[in-house]
Amino acid sequence: CLGVLLLKVSELLNNSQTILAAAPKINVDYKKSSYIVKLFYRVWTELPYFSQGDMIGSGIYALSKKGRERFDIFPDIIGDDTFVRLLFSPQERVTVYESSFLIFAPLNFQGLLKIKTRSYKGRKELQSKYPEMTHDNDTNLFSVIKLLFRKNRLFLPVIIYFVISCIVRINTLRKSDFHIWERDESSRTLCK
Repeated sequence: CLGVLLLKVSELLNNSQTILAAAPKINVDYKKSSYIVKLFYRVWTELPYFSQGDMIGSGIYALSKKGRERFDIFPDIIGDDTFVRLLFSPQERVTVYESSFLIFAPLNFQGLLKIKTRSYKGRKELQSKYPEMTHDNDTNLFSVIKLLFRKNRLFLPVIIYFVISCIVRINTLRKSDFHIWERDESSRTLCK
């Protein structure tokens, strides 16, 4: 229930002086996705950005009153959740593990490319409009290589992750318009 989920997040924010942003734990359902999409998400859900407990965004997050005072208005950008996340240090943001929500991964390769292209465009737009905001390096090449060496069982998924990341970057170079909202329709049918 959404009400219970938000109640746990708001309780944490109300009872802490140091936590300014919080989000419920995100769970990804990729059971009905294609093999390639499953391999991609096996890596993505192991990255520090996803697994270290300070992920804010990806659908649901909340700010304390003090946290909301960090900015005036939400910017008109694709990556507004990344903008909010980067306003807070890792010590000021937290994932509430007692509360979680489910997202459905794209069912096919095309859907995955669309949402990853949107995500990448959002990061590039944020860099161009707010260069003073430093990006977390949670999903950089070094993180993926460390993951590969730490968990040899992820060799094929890491290769797939790299290939998809390269395709996304090439797509973004070809279509640099930030105002095109790439959207995966395949996973939306699972929610109905």
